[in-house]
Formats: sequence, C-alpha cells, structure tokens
Amino acid sequence: MQYSNDGFGLNWREMNLLELFEEMRLLLENLNLEKTIFRSNHASNHLALKGILGHDKSQLLAGVDSAIQLISIHIPPEEADLFRRIFEEKLML
Repeated sequence: MQYSNDGFGLNWREMNLLELFEEMRLLLENLNLEKTIFRSNHASNHLALKGILGHDKSQLLAGVDSAIQLISIHIPPEEADLFRRIFEEKLML
C-alpha cells in the first residue's frame, strides 16, 4: 500500500473503488432523512447516483450494491468508463 503525506504531517492512502463504494453504502444506510436530495453525480465520482433519501433510499442502496458486486468480480481499468456509463444509464432515478 502506498501512503501519501498531506503536508500537515498526516499520512493517508487513497481508497480503492471497492472501499469507496462500501463507504458510500455505509453512509446511505445510516442516513435517516426524509426529503434530502442525494447526488453523487460529479465528474469525480466513480458511481453516479441521484435520488431523494426518504423515497429512493432502497434504489440508491441497490445501485451501490450492484457496483460492489461488479467491482468484486474485477473490472479491468480499460473498462472503467464503460462501467460508469452503464450505471449512469441504469440508475437514472
């Protein structure tokens, strides 16, 4: 594992895709909000999701679970863009 120094004396390592998706799932799973709009559709996000937490929470969790399942079977880096496009099309909530 490669760690980076952040300039403040703290060492950290960048999470891999599986860890990022697991963190997103943990966040969504534990948020108990009714009318909050959730978006992870910025260009820097690896998984584009959007929905209203009180209404779309199960769909958002299902999207993250699908991503975790796909990552667990390994997607080669050269297919990462295709992976992102498929999820963006599939998860237009």
